[in-house]
Amino acid sequence: MERIRIWILAIRPKTLPAALAPVIVGTSLAWADGVFSLFPALAAGLVALLLQVGANLANDYFDGINGYGPWVLLPLLTLPLAMHWSGFVSRHADAALNRALAGTANLTLIFAVLFAIGLAAWV
Repeated sequence: MERIRIWILAIRPKTLPAALAPVIVGTSLAWADGVFSLFPALAAGLVALLLQVGANLANDYFDGINGYGPWVLLPLLTLPLAMHWSGFVSRHADAALNRALAGTANLTLIFAVLFAIGLAAWV
């Protein structure tokens, strides 16, 4: 259970609504214009979430391998905990974090392509 909690912290769930905000605005405008379609809305939301998760994992990964920690980021006390300098994981987690980042990037690419194909068929 602890490992799941660590990975949930790594994706920084508090940042995910920021990824969905533009999708919600666009979907609302499509609804108001009478051109709303569920598939593009869901696909855009999924791609936006995956992009945000990937950005969060990349931030954690590169902070860890470059040795950035709270002593560098101290003026920005509102930052969420990072996996490396929070003490949750050791430096050996670089490989796991790198794999998670690659997996997220691949999933994002797959869903973005499916989204584009779906939009081409929808238009």
